[in-house]
Amino acid sequence: MHVDSPNTATNDAGMRIGISVPNMGPLTGKDIALAIAEYADRYAFSSLWIGDHIVFPDEIASIYPHPGGFSSRSDQAVLEPLVMLGYLGGLTTRVRLGISVLVVPYRNPVTVAKMIATLDILTDGRVDLGIGTGWMAEEFRILRADYERRGSVTDEYLAIYKNLLTQEVASFTGTHYSYEGVRLLPKPVQKPYPPIWVGGVGPRVRRRAARLGDAYQPLSLTPDELRVEYAKLAEDLEESGRDPATFVRSARVFYTVDDPSPMAPGVCAIYGDATTVRDAMRRYEEAGVDELLMSPRGPTKQRTIEYVRRLGEEVLPQFV
Repeated sequence: MHVDSPNTATNDAGMRIGISVPNMGPLTGKDIALAIAEYADRYAFSSLWIGDHIVFPDEIASIYPHPGGFSSRSDQAVLEPLVMLGYLGGLTTRVRLGISVLVVPYRNPVTVAKMIATLDILTDGRVDLGIGTGWMAEEFRILRADYERRGSVTDEYLAIYKNLLTQEVASFTGTHYSYEGVRLLPKPVQKPYPPIWVGGVGPRVRRRAARLGDAYQPLSLTPDELRVEYAKLAEDLEESGRDPATFVRSARVFYTVDDPSPMAPGVCAIYGDATTVRDAMRRYEEAGVDELLMSPRGPTKQRTIEYVRRLGEEVLPQFV
């Protein structure tokens, strides 16, 4: 089987809606993963996403780079995303599967390339590889990863992924990693490789997306803030010689339904009744979002699952 990596830029059907599964913190568990995966495939969700951490130290001095702060603690659960993506792939048949985002410097690049190819094959070409550089210096130290040079490592590892996933006999010489005469078989179903979604906010992230990625996914920005980011992204794409029509403009936002905001006061989130949630999502569509990743965050697992059902039944039919 061979399919081209999807050009998932906006089409006549309008904005696509992804949903995320909590895989760290108090909402984590097999039960909630099963329920959300079932809803994702049943309703009109376009994609199913999870996050990435491996371990949390007891003391975290690093500053979370996104609005709202970091809420998980070392005594709470965290499920490894590449393993979990395989599990979710086995539970679903239609929805695309992504990581928002894989912290690239944490893992050996050859091993990750093999895992991504394997996942893409076993899911019939449904993988989207969301990537980021990471932010928690304490976790980097635990994993013996290079925190100070994480941006350079990320760029080089992305080049390695592409090299291994496209070349019959691959060789690579870099600052951080080198190899010669490597055959990574079988190749992924999607050609040339599963799409790379670059997550985060700011000039460095945006330029990385324009140079090396297929999509850009900021977190917790308002529609007005996204308009500014997307205008800058267009300049970065032009500078990199990229065609904006083949590039995906995404965004990720936390939400609830008929409950208070899941975020601290002043931090962007979607909440209210189903009509209010729908109208807020429309504003993201009007801002130019091609695919909106909705991240449910409730006070309990059951409430969080209920948000996904409500979104699927009451809101999504108006976007497809």
